[in-house]
Amino acid sequence: MRCPGVKPNSITFLGLLGTCTKSGDLGIGKLIQLYIIKKDIPVTENLRNGLLYMYTKFGDTYYALKLFHMMDVKTVCSWTSMICGFKQKVEKILTEMPEKDLISWNSMVVGYA
Repeated sequence: MRCPGVKPNSITFLGLLGTCTKSGDLGIGKLIQLYIIKKDIPVTENLRNGLLYMYTKFGDTYYALKLFHMMDVKTVCSWTSMICGFKQKVEKILTEMPEKDLISWNSMVVGYA
């Protein structure tokens, strides 16, 4: 919803991204990012981390990694989002693995260390 004379800022978009993430709608999240780019909204560190979190939460590690590499400042939040996103991928791969051995389980455990 837009109101005349009221401009959304990074806090507004951070809240919207959080809602998209909770509702499970990556498409709307991508549209919000597109709006931010088209309207030249200043992207704060928090907003950038919100975008990163959204992509990793949906398992979209391609865009998460792309965004991560474009970040000038990588905070603990940025790094944690990336680790969690890739951890989900590793867990998925391990559950799909038809035959697991000691080496595959050890690799998973080392990844958590």
